[in-house]
Amino acid sequence: MPLTFETLLDEKIVIITFIKPVQIDEDMVTMQRNMAELLASTDDHYYTVYDISGLDEDLPFGDLVQALGYLRGDRAAQIAERTTTLLVGPPRLVNPIAAASGQFQYEAAEVVSISNTIPQALEQIRLLKAATA
Repeated sequence: MPLTFETLLDEKIVIITFIKPVQIDEDMVTMQRNMAELLASTDDHYYTVYDISGLDEDLPFGDLVQALGYLRGDRAAQIAERTTTLLVGPPRLVNPIAAASGQFQYEAAEVVSISNTIPQALEQIRLLKAATA
């Protein structure tokens, strides 16, 4: 399956990496199921890094729209209530997702940060945590 799900429990961070060839429906359902299971096991708030840096920048626009469809619905809203979202990837892919996440028709949380690499995203999380501590 072209999706990895890594949990840094001590820091309350989840890194979800999408790997080509992407299978939008399968990957998004798996991602939401894994997040729902994790959040059901705890009352903690998590920072979630969605890493799409390994996907082709020429990913069809229709695939992006299809993925955005998973930001709607009860499960997406429940996940969004308990997570802070960061995106990692090329601007052509992450910018439309970040812009859409703040729109009213998507229940998912707004993207708080866009990074080029996982280490940059982790550093951003640590700065966000320090600012709210």
